[in-house]
Amino acid sequence: MKKVGKRMTGNEHKLSPKDRNNFKPSEKVAVPTFEGLLFIPISDIIRIQSDRNYTDFYLTEKRNVVVTKSLKEFEALLSESGFIRIHHSHMININHLVKYIKGDGGYVIMSDQSKVDVSRRKKEDFLQLLTKA
Repeated sequence: MKKVGKRMTGNEHKLSPKDRNNFKPSEKVAVPTFEGLLFIPISDIIRIQSDRNYTDFYLTEKRNVVVTKSLKEFEALLSESGFIRIHHSHMININHLVKYIKGDGGYVIMSDQSKVDVSRRKKEDFLQLLTKA
Protein backbone atom coordinates (compact mmCIF):
# COMPACT_ATOMS: atom_id res chain seq x y z
CA MET A 1 0.00 0.00 0.00
CA LYS A 2 1.32 3.46 -0.94
CA LYS A 3 1.24 6.37 1.55
CA VAL A 4 -0.60 9.42 0.36
CA GLY A 5 0.15 12.93 1.56
CA LYS A 6 2.82 14.42 3.72
CA ARG A 7 3.34 13.78 7.39
CA MET A 8 2.42 16.78 9.52
CA THR A 9 5.28 17.85 11.79
CA GLY A 10 3.55 20.60 13.71
CA ASN A 11 5.83 23.30 12.24
CA GLU A 12 3.62 24.16 9.28
CA HIS A 13 2.62 27.48 10.83
CA LYS A 14 6.21 28.80 10.87
CA LEU A 15 7.48 31.14 8.16
CA SER A 16 10.32 29.94 5.97
CA PRO A 17 13.42 32.18 5.81
CA LYS A 18 12.33 33.30 2.32
CA ASP A 19 8.83 34.22 3.57
CA ARG A 20 10.31 36.07 6.57
CA ASN A 21 12.18 38.43 4.25
CA ASN A 22 8.93 39.32 2.46
CA PHE A 23 6.94 39.68 5.68
CA LYS A 24 5.90 43.27 6.34
CA PRO A 25 5.31 44.41 9.91
CA SER A 26 1.70 44.78 10.84
CA GLU A 27 0.12 48.17 11.04
CA LYS A 28 -1.81 46.91 14.03
CA VAL A 29 -0.67 45.95 17.48
CA ALA A 30 -2.21 43.08 19.44
CA VAL A 31 -2.92 44.10 23.02
CA PRO A 32 -4.15 41.79 25.78
CA THR A 33 -7.30 43.03 27.50
CA PHE A 34 -9.43 41.47 30.22
CA GLU A 35 -11.56 39.83 27.48
CA GLY A 36 -8.80 38.59 25.14
CA LEU A 37 -6.67 40.13 22.39
CA LEU A 38 -7.63 43.40 20.74
CA PHE A 39 -5.99 44.44 17.46
CA ILE A 40 -5.53 48.23 17.37
CA PRO A 41 -4.34 50.16 14.30
CA ILE A 42 -1.09 51.86 15.35
CA SER A 43 -2.23 55.09 13.70
CA ASP A 44 -5.24 55.22 16.08
CA ILE A 45 -3.05 55.32 19.21
CA ILE A 46 -2.59 58.88 20.48
CA ARG A 47 -0.81 58.13 23.74
CA ILE A 48 -0.18 55.36 26.23
CA GLN A 49 -0.16 55.83 30.01
CA SER A 50 0.99 53.38 32.65
CA ASP A 51 -1.19 52.60 35.61
CA ARG A 52 0.85 50.22 37.79
CA ASN A 53 0.70 46.81 36.06
CA TYR A 54 -1.86 47.99 33.53
CA THR A 55 -1.62 50.38 30.62
CA ASP A 56 -4.24 52.79 29.32
CA PHE A 57 -4.33 53.27 25.55
CA TYR A 58 -5.89 56.58 24.48
CA LEU A 59 -7.18 56.27 20.94
CA THR A 60 -8.76 58.47 18.31
CA GLU A 61 -12.50 59.15 18.54
CA LYS A 62 -12.19 59.49 22.33
CA ARG A 63 -11.84 55.74 22.85
CA ASN A 64 -9.60 54.19 25.47
CA VAL A 65 -8.63 50.64 26.31
CA VAL A 66 -7.15 49.17 29.49
CA VAL A 67 -4.43 46.66 28.67
CA THR A 68 -3.03 43.95 30.94
CA LYS A 69 0.64 44.62 30.12
CA SER A 70 3.08 47.20 31.42
CA LEU A 71 4.16 50.29 29.49
CA LYS A 72 7.74 49.01 29.34
CA GLU A 73 6.62 46.02 27.28
CA PHE A 74 5.18 48.34 24.61
CA GLU A 75 8.15 50.71 24.52
CA ALA A 76 10.41 48.45 22.45
CA LEU A 77 7.53 47.25 20.31
CA LEU A 78 6.31 50.72 19.30
CA SER A 79 9.51 52.80 19.27
CA GLU A 80 10.02 51.93 15.58
CA SER A 81 6.51 53.19 14.79
CA GLY A 82 6.87 56.83 15.86
CA PHE A 83 6.36 56.45 19.61
CA ILE A 84 8.61 58.00 22.23
CA ARG A 85 8.62 57.77 25.99
CA ILE A 86 8.47 61.32 27.34
CA HIS A 87 7.80 60.52 30.98
CA HIS A 88 8.11 57.56 33.33
CA SER A 89 4.40 56.94 32.88
CA HIS A 90 3.75 58.19 29.31
CA MET A 91 4.53 57.31 25.72
CA ILE A 92 3.18 59.40 22.85
CA ASN A 93 2.64 58.89 19.14
CA ILE A 94 4.65 61.65 17.43
CA ASN A 95 2.10 61.66 14.59
CA HIS A 96 -0.55 62.95 17.04
CA LEU A 97 1.68 65.64 18.58
CA VAL A 98 0.18 69.11 18.11
CA LYS A 99 2.38 71.37 20.23
CA TYR A 100 5.30 71.39 22.67
CA ILE A 101 5.21 74.01 25.44
CA LYS A 102 8.57 74.96 26.99
CA GLY A 103 9.12 74.74 30.71
CA ASP A 104 11.21 72.88 33.29
CA GLY A 105 10.49 69.70 31.38
CA GLY A 106 7.67 71.21 29.42
CA TYR A 107 4.56 69.47 28.22
CA VAL A 108 2.93 68.44 24.96
CA ILE A 109 -0.55 68.88 23.63
CA MET A 110 -1.86 65.93 21.69
CA SER A 111 -4.48 65.71 18.93
CA ASP A 112 -7.18 64.84 21.50
CA GLN A 113 -6.26 68.07 23.38
CA SER A 114 -4.72 66.11 26.26
CA LYS A 115 -1.68 67.60 28.00
CA VAL A 116 1.19 65.30 28.87
CA ASP A 117 4.21 66.37 30.93
CA VAL A 118 7.70 65.82 29.55
CA SER A 119 10.06 64.77 32.31
CA ARG A 120 13.33 66.66 32.73
CA ARG A 121 15.24 63.41 32.22
CA LYS A 122 13.50 62.67 28.89
CA LYS A 123 13.41 66.26 27.57
CA GLU A 124 16.76 66.23 25.73
CA ASP A 125 16.04 62.99 23.83
CA PHE A 126 12.54 64.22 23.01
CA LEU A 127 13.79 67.55 21.63
CA GLN A 128 16.47 65.79 19.57
CA LEU A 129 13.79 63.59 18.00
CA LEU A 130 11.67 66.64 17.18
CA THR A 131 14.52 68.40 15.41
CA LYS A 132 15.13 65.30 13.26
CA ALA A 133 11.46 65.06 12.23
